[in-house]
Amino acid sequence: MLPHRPVSKAAQASSDSPPAAACHPLAEYIDHTRLVFDASEPSFSQVAQLCREAVQYGFHAVCVHPAYVSQAKQLLRDTAVKVATVIGFPQGRLSLAAEKVSPTVGDLPIELKISEIGTALTDLADWGADELDIVARVRDIQHDVKTGSEQFLRSLCDMRAAAHGVPMKIILETDLLTPEEIVFAVERCVQAGMSMVKTSTGMLDGAQCAQDESVIHLILDTLSRCQQSIPEPQRVTLKASGNIRTPEQARRLIEMGVKRLGTSAGPAICGN
Repeated sequence: MLPHRPVSKAAQASSDSPPAAACHPLAEYIDHTRLVFDASEPSFSQVAQLCREAVQYGFHAVCVHPAYVSQAKQLLRDTAVKVATVIGFPQGRLSLAAEKVSPTVGDLPIELKISEIGTALTDLADWGADELDIVARVRDIQHDVKTGSEQFLRSLCDMRAAAHGVPMKIILETDLLTPEEIVFAVERCVQAGMSMVKTSTGMLDGAQCAQDESVIHLILDTLSRCQQSIPEPQRVTLKASGNIRTPEQARRLIEMGVKRLGTSAGPAICGN
């Protein structure tokens, strides 16, 4: 059984929002995400719809590109819905086969990622992001495992310093990593004090993403093993994302121990 959660303030919509849906036990696990737009409708209209749905269903957060953070924050003022944004995110769809040969995921230089973090957090008290979903540089993880270097850990620490305490979720793009590389990356995320590790950008065509339960178990087991002495409220947890479309998928992931779900299908998952 899923734990019961009370209706959040997000479900108490303002007068210009749809009536609040009955509280669904999956709703507060969901980061309602829109990172790819339908060309037939203005992007700002789609962000507005995303925010209305987040309030209606009581989702934990919306996740948007940095350019839409201020809009989302203004639309969601006086609600409990948080605004997350992505850092170093792919500009379009990617081929899994091509990325396995020569990975480019997360290749944005660390200096530019730090600059994006600064932009996303501008005027934090009013219109800046509440959470950051940051794409890890796959090649750094692979290089560190091969050579014993710690470039990935250094980059996490540099970004954490730039984030000034704002929660950071590190996207590992697990379809491009071996089990050894996944364990290495998760351990470094714990060392660096990240808030969450995340399975995928959802931008790789043909990727398993959150459907690969062996990867979910591997990450959860690694987090459990290397955080035994850390108080539970301070522990790094897991966000699953990519191809989560049904209530059955979502429920299964939560029952396994996943603490957050990144999906654009929140209304379908939580609809009556």
